[in-house]
Amino acid sequence: MANRNTLHVNHLKDFSKWLTDKGWKLEKAKGEFEVLRARKGKRFFPIYTKHDSDHLSFANQFDHLVRSFLKQRKGFGDVRREKERDLQ
Repeated sequence: MANRNTLHVNHLKDFSKWLTDKGWKLEKAKGEFEVLRARKGKRFFPIYTKHDSDHLSFANQFDHLVRSFLKQRKGFGDVRREKERDLQ
């Protein structure tokens, strides 16, 4: 099955960088709907888009990676908001 509503298209650039920091190698996407292709060892992780959707699709087996990214991203956002509050 595929997860179609967790990763927003606006997070793709940050997620790509996060993957490379975790040791994934990015490859050129293939086809009209593939927006990211990553590989680590024998694992292959493609991410797809639909032209009418704000969210990206990926296989459920990679859900833990996306959720780890979002959790870390949310944590960094909270720190940034606290710093902004301290400056006011």
